[in-house]
Amino acid sequence: MIQIYSAANYTKSNLIFYWFAPDPIVQDYFGTDAEFTPILLPQPSKSCIEARVSPAQRCSNDPNEWYGEKEGACDSEAHAYKKVLVSNLYNWTHQNDINSPAYDFLTRFRINVLELEDIFDRWYAIDPDRSSYAAREAVCTWVGDNLELLKSYIPDTFPRSIRVRTYEQPAVKGAMGLSIVAAILVIAMAALVFHYRKEKVMIYAQPVFMGMLLLGLLLVSVGAFLKTLPPSYGLCMLEPWFVMLGQSLMIFPLIVKVTAINSLFEHASRMRRIKISTKKLYLSVGVCIGLVAIFLAVWNIVDPLEDQISKIRTHEPNEYDGELIEIDHYCSSNSRVWYIVLFIFGFFLLFAATLLAIQNRNVKAEFNEAVQLGHMIYAHFLFELLIVIVWILGPDNLRFVTADVEAAIRSFLLSTDIIISLFIYFLPKVCAVGKQPEFTSRNTRISTRTSDGQFWIAEAE
Repeated sequence: MIQIYSAANYTKSNLIFYWFAPDPIVQDYFGTDAEFTPILLPQPSKSCIEARVSPAQRCSNDPNEWYGEKEGACDSEAHAYKKVLVSNLYNWTHQNDINSPAYDFLTRFRINVLELEDIFDRWYAIDPDRSSYAAREAVCTWVGDNLELLKSYIPDTFPRSIRVRTYEQPAVKGAMGLSIVAAILVIAMAALVFHYRKEKVMIYAQPVFMGMLLLGLLLVSVGAFLKTLPPSYGLCMLEPWFVMLGQSLMIFPLIVKVTAINSLFEHASRMRRIKISTKKLYLSVGVCIGLVAIFLAVWNIVDPLEDQISKIRTHEPNEYDGELIEIDHYCSSNSRVWYIVLFIFGFFLLFAATLLAIQNRNVKAEFNEAVQLGHMIYAHFLFELLIVIVWILGPDNLRFVTADVEAAIRSFLLSTDIIISLFIYFLPKVCAVGKQPEFTSRNTRISTRTSDGQFWIAEAE
């Protein structure tokens, strides 16, 4: 149509055709003797639009079908200008509600017909060739001359500036110090257990199992220390291994040992003799720890923990009269299912240990750890529950807690759990050393007495 109109203008011929405005071709002939002259038609109505010929009739080979009825002779209906935005632009620009003002700017942006005609005039003043880059230059010059207008469309919180949160806060340093104290206490307790390993109270408690528990506590203390360090790819991968393997060593040996003791006394109550193989007990612990290690390995391979970024609106003004944004670094996987499985598994182990502790309350006093186990399991449960709550409030979920604060709280909870476990389970045994007769034989029969007389429960290897 543009070529037809150009030819009509060259030959000074009259031409009637359908076109739209604003458009560069309309602006090109504005003010000349070939200026577009609109034809005023009756106002459009629903009945008039419905009476028009269909697209199939307009393209028919029969010229008689090209002409419609008189009732369909009216102007075109109005078409509002629209902005075309890709559907995922909102997600790109509103991740955490802070990334970019682009979407908000475009939704607020308005341009009227006169402003469009101004851009068209600039275009043809530079180069009338529509295939050239003059259109881009015209838009750029128009933007440069109308910056104040465009700035009025920018949201009030922009421009934004970035402030990176570091792990230098006093809370993080305090949690780091507590994790070091916890590790030192574990090592000191391990030295005392080894020193008194031949004492009767230690033999009843099984020094090897106590060593497993102490190793678990030490691993958790290392994990608590790593939690207070700035996230990186290596730390994100290592920290769950120390914490999960350590917590498993804190629970599995207790479950295996108490199960064996309960089995001994159950057989004793039936006047049966049973011999427990310590190798099988150690193998049971090893299998359970191996399953946890396999789960962690699959996690690292399928959906590894990586250093993620959380951006937080502080609502604090910056030097540009915009808003200050804080950047948080934390470790996270793409799926939260891994954490949920770990939490469920941890609570299941605590529940199983609770049942065993209840069964253990009726065994012989030397082997009865029901009170200590009950207190320790109760403490484990509370700290595990608090860790779950902190994780839910953290940057990986609700973002009510910043990454460094979450790391400090979780590290503090892990270290406190370690210290309380030492005082509940290990310290009473160390304090009991010397209060009972010496007991050093490795192949000794352990016995108990009922109203019917004395009978043998088991042979300790």
